[in-house]
Parts: sequence; C-alpha cells; structure tokens
Amino acid sequence: MNITVKRLKPELKDDFLYFFDEVAFTDNEKWSACYCQCYLETPGDEWLQRTAEMNRNAAIQRIENETMSGFIAFEDNHPVGWCHAGLKKNIKAFSDEPDGDTAIIVCFIISPKHRRKGIATTLLNYILDTFKEEGVQCIEAYPSKNLEKTDINYHGFLSMYQNVGFEMIHEEENCYLVRKKLQ
Repeated sequence: MNITVKRLKPELKDDFLYFFDEVAFTDNEKWSACYCQCYLETPGDEWLQRTAEMNRNAAIQRIENETMSGFIAFEDNHPVGWCHAGLKKNIKAFSDEPDGDTAIIVCFIISPKHRRKGIATTLLNYILDTFKEEGVQCIEAYPSKNLEKTDINYHGFLSMYQNVGFEMIHEEENCYLVRKKLQ
C-alpha cells in the first residue's frame, strides 16, 4: 500500500469533498453531515441545528480561504484518510486557550476499507514532521478512553500517540490529554 499525505490546500478541495461525500462515513451516516466543521463552529445546540449542506458549504469556503487546516492521505491518488490538525488559536473550540504556538489534532477519519492499516499513524508522523518544520512548539491530542465505542474514537488511540512520544498530561472523565514537544 503506497500512502502519500498532502496538506489541505484549495487545489485539494475536490478530493476533500469526494472523501466526505462518498468515502468517510459509509459506515456511520450519523456523522456524515460534519465535514469536519464541528470544532470550527459554535458547539452545543447551534451545532446540532446545522445541516450537511451548511457544513459542506462552510468547508468549501474555509478551504478556498485557507482557514481550515488538515491533511489528506491518498492511496494511488484516491483519498483514504483525513486528519483535522492545526494551531489551537485557529480552531474555534480551542481558540480561547493561550497556547498560540501549540497545535492540536482534532480528528482522524479513515475510510472504512482502509482502517487498521496504519494510515492514521502515517498521517500523524507527517503532521509531526510538518509542524516541527514550521516551528510549532508542541502538539496536543485528546484520545478517548472508551475503546469499544468506535464512533467516538475519531481523536485517535492513546497507544498511537504514545508510540511516537506523546506524554500523558491529564486524564479527564472520557479522554486523555496527551502532548508532544516538537522544538
């Protein structure tokens, strides 16, 4: 399996849309309306009222304006995975936190046919290298504690992060906070 990773840019908009329209949630229709906009919009009741069309249009606008950060994994030029990762200050759900030079991994979405083949780890390693080259000081993630509920494990698995040097910072009721220094 030959996997390449590319950072989301306007020229990859059609690949992003194809992935979310046709691939990402073929086994979980409940999440198909997200288009990875949840953490970029106001959480709570307002988020629950948003439609797939609203989120798709918001994703298009953000991609075109280069205000959405993420990485797409490709196998033979077909998108098979996605990771929403960027500076915390640019992701609305975390923008009030003072760590301006800290990145965060929001989610991983892997094609159902490509799960458990190391694509999330490939994405993670690419992201770590990219952010390190860009001078990002550290990166955080919030893997779930509940390994049995696959629909909430979109933050990635604790073991994946620990295998590349993330340290446990804090344990919450449903998740862990892990962090890795890049500089």
